[in-house]
Amino acid sequence: RELGTSVIMYGAAHESNRTLVDVRKQTNFFQRGQDGQAGGVQSQVKPDFGPQTPSEGQGITVCGATPYVVNYNLMLDTADVSIAKQISKLIRGTSEGGLAGVQAMGYLKGTTQSGEYVAEVACNLTQPTSREG
Repeated sequence: RELGTSVIMYGAAHESNRTLVDVRKQTNFFQRGQDGQAGGVQSQVKPDFGPQTPSEGQGITVCGATPYVVNYNLMLDTADVSIAKQISKLIRGTSEGGLAGVQAMGYLKGTTQSGEYVAEVACNLTQPTSREG
């Protein structure tokens, strides 16, 4: 049954084995304007299933197959997304001195119960049993 949702595949579920990081960089899900509001659903990645143009009501579903990954998210006591981005850059494995197997990004998360926006550092630990780094 067609649900009207655009679906983008990654990892072993996609023929190119593209990463979730690459997909996220090519969509605007984690991007918000200065006012904290999302700018509508946009993607430079052609959906693998469903409508080729994501709808505002349904958005985008991202589905993949990867080895075991631990997700660890840190909400910061600030709405300053630049702080979350700085922390992410310092800890991600691709940065000099970063932690092996850590994928990280900083973004402005939706509102808390009090209605305030908060910055968040979202991490994927791709080598959760590693003692390196």
